[in-house]
Amino acid sequence: MPVKSKYGEWLRFGGAFGYSFRTDDELRSTEDPFTVVTTAEQGSSPFIAPEIGFTREDDRGRIELGLRYLYHLDRSPAWTSVSTSTGGSATFTGTDDHIALVLRYHFGFNRPELPPLPLPDVDYVARLTDTLTTLPTHRDRITLVFWDNAEYDGDTISVLLNEETVLSHYELTGRKKKLRLDLRRGTNTLLVVAHNEGRVPPNTASCIVHAGRKRTQLLLRTSNRTNQAVVLQRE
Repeated sequence: MPVKSKYGEWLRFGGAFGYSFRTDDELRSTEDPFTVVTTAEQGSSPFIAPEIGFTREDDRGRIELGLRYLYHLDRSPAWTSVSTSTGGSATFTGTDDHIALVLRYHFGFNRPELPPLPLPDVDYVARLTDTLTTLPTHRDRITLVFWDNAEYDGDTISVLLNEETVLSHYELTGRKKKLRLDLRRGTNTLLVVAHNEGRVPPNTASCIVHAGRKRTQLLLRTSNRTNQAVVLQRE
């Protein structure tokens, strides 16, 4: 679960689950008058490993630095050490629990740049624009879902984000269309443009805006004379 700071770094909270595997092993050390024999038996043990750390991204990849505590759920000894001398003997046992400093580097590859989608082939600039709502968010990426939840009548729309086309000449049906969009800091304007009014005016589209756990459902109404806008205020 990452939490982003204003400096572009992420504080991460996470965890892992897995198994540790051991092989039969014996280590013997003698230094007069002491003899120490440490043995481990073959076996496996499940573990959980909560972790906290920092993530930082650049143009080439992502680096992660974390502190992990690995805790074995099976609390039986992982190894036994017997120390003997002329005065007697002592036995010690222990688990393989440990604290680790974890460093990871994720290499990235630049996505190929796709040609920009064309602007709507209607004079949408001359139309009136109605602002439906303003939605504040802390997220830099949101998901939009469009569909026609009424009778299918051939409504077709284009969607622009900050004057760039993100969905072009899309005919609305009962099947949901999902868009993932990156927001810039500050004000972002989502503009919905109608290419027609279908068989039953106006052009209507259902839309859900997912911003993290926040979910906002909208009903967009556009026509040959009116666009509709949603303002997304990234804080």
